[in-house]
Amino acid sequence: MHVYTLNDHSRKPHLLALHKMKISCNVENLYNIIVKSLRDTIGMNDEEITCTLIYVGTNGASVMEGHRNGLCIKLQTIAPFMIPIHCMAHRLNLAYRFITIHPHVA
Repeated sequence: MHVYTLNDHSRKPHLLALHKMKISCNVENLYNIIVKSLRDTIGMNDEEITCTLIYVGTNGASVMEGHRNGLCIKLQTIAPFMIPIHCMAHRLNLAYRFITIHPHVA
C-alpha cells in the first residue's frame, strides 16, 4: 500500500513496511497494521496522521475500497481529508481481462 502525506505543500509518497499476514486479512487487521506502520516507520502521531494523510493508493479490492466498511473508509475516520485512489495499473488489468473474456463488447 502506498501512502501519500502532505508536507510543506508538497506530496511525499511512502511505501509502508511489508508485513506477512499471520491473521486474517480483514479491514480491522489491515487498519491496525497501517496505523502502526505510520506511527513506527514514518514516526507520525495521531494529529500528524489527521493533518497530513491525503491519498491512499490501493488495488481496488472491496476490503480496501468498500464504500461502507472498507479500509479507506476506516482510515477516513482518523484522516477525514484522505482520498482513496484505485491503482491505474490494476484498473488497466481489469479492463484487459474484461476485453479478452468479452471480445464482442469492444
